[in-house]
Amino acid sequence: MYSVVIPTLGLGPYLGEAIDSVLRQTLLPDNIFVVIDGPVPVCLSDLEKSQIVRFIFLGRRFGANAARREGLLKVDSKYVMFLDADDIMRPRKAEVQIEYLERNTEVVAVSCNRGVVINGCVRKETTFSSDYAEKRFHCDNIFGSFSFMCFRRSALGGNEVFDLQMKSFQDYDLYFRIIRNGPIRFLEDVLVDYRVHKSSSRISSNFDVVMVGQARFLKKHILDLTLRESMYHFGRYCIYRSLSSRFGVSIIKAFQGFALMCVSMKFDRRTFQSAVRLCVQVFFTSFGR
Repeated sequence: MYSVVIPTLGLGPYLGEAIDSVLRQTLLPDNIFVVIDGPVPVCLSDLEKSQIVRFIFLGRRFGANAARREGLLKVDSKYVMFLDADDIMRPRKAEVQIEYLERNTEVVAVSCNRGVVINGCVRKETTFSSDYAEKRFHCDNIFGSFSFMCFRRSALGGNEVFDLQMKSFQDYDLYFRIIRNGPIRFLEDVLVDYRVHKSSSRISSNFDVVMVGQARFLKKHILDLTLRESMYHFGRYCIYRSLSSRFGVSIIKAFQGFALMCVSMKFDRRTFQSAVRLCVQVFFTSFGR
């Protein structure tokens, strides 16, 4: 019925928990493909927990999208999920999402709400409504990372679906591409725990990489956006871009970005909060350099 692809830089401290969370699903997968994006680890015995766990070795580091692509090539199930190696599926994730896709055959993928894990404890759970997440799709990636999704294998096509040049915005870029084949929906159930930790190597914490990804994303999908949506994304880019400028210039660029984001959405409350949060994150990053 479905397979799970777990890309990982190495064995990592959380990979075993990620695999266990898949093996605890109320609806078990056909296969779990663990794609090692880097040198071959010395020992895998602790992770060989089931015959459905299969390892794919890339030999050296190619990037997360390359790892997902290699895993996808092995999948012949009807559905596929991608799980980051430090995230955890809640037990009914597969059952709930696949049941939804079985009932709604026009839908190509479905996302969900998530818990945020800090220091091993769930600190909060997102409460986005389906309507809000779907309406905001062209402005914000509320659908979230690959870990929150369940895809129809047929909607992903071949290995060309993953852009290997995208170092950030990898998930959002893919969603923009496959939504042309059918709708993407959002379930209000909390089905995944998303881990935040100090040693995180997530791309989203590197604003320089995010800035480059935002620029590439805009270049690729500008024709898919309305003028207001383009203004919103360009505003985000201006805020990221402010990091590479002198302090006085960076203030101006950040303010321009903030204004573009807010004006484009007519000073929507959530947009205002998002813009403020982004500015604060960027400025704290700039002061830490």
